[in-house]
Amino acid sequence: IIVALCLGLAAAHTQEEIERKGAEVMEEYRRDRGHWVFLNAVNMVLSFFKVFKYFRHSQRLAQFTDTCARSVSDCLVLLFILAVEMFGFAIAFFTGFGGMMDDYKDLPSSCTTLFDVLLGGSDLSGLLDTDYVLVGLLFFPFVFMNTFIILSMFLTVIGVAFDDTRDSVLE
Repeated sequence: IIVALCLGLAAAHTQEEIERKGAEVMEEYRRDRGHWVFLNAVNMVLSFFKVFKYFRHSQRLAQFTDTCARSVSDCLVLLFILAVEMFGFAIAFFTGFGGMMDDYKDLPSSCTTLFDVLLGGSDLSGLLDTDYVLVGLLFFPFVFMNTFIILSMFLTVIGVAFDDTRDSVLE
């Protein structure tokens, strides 16, 4: 970066050109730095996953990785079910509340808002002010279905995989 800055500044003749070239080089550095920071963050996550290979040396910790390996296919099926269900509710919320609330103005924002609802951040008062009948038909079934049904299915999948892993360790 310093070499590029010096070469760029050496080719400039006036003070304005030097300032402009310096600003261009620094802007390019900032743009490239953003990509490197992103790649470094992804590398850190992937490097962290390497820790799991050391779990094989402990029988109790190996149960964790074996449970994850056994449950991954069922969890992917459950994730697909969740995605279809979320998309259906996002279309319903977009259709029902899209013209009245900015949170549901288009399909991507509707998906984002519903995901936020799953994480506990809901604007129930705004929904109730808009249309309380539609809230009863859409919001409460959405929360109930995801909180109780999908979550219990996920826990059951993990529990069955853990029981299979524990049984194979005991044998």
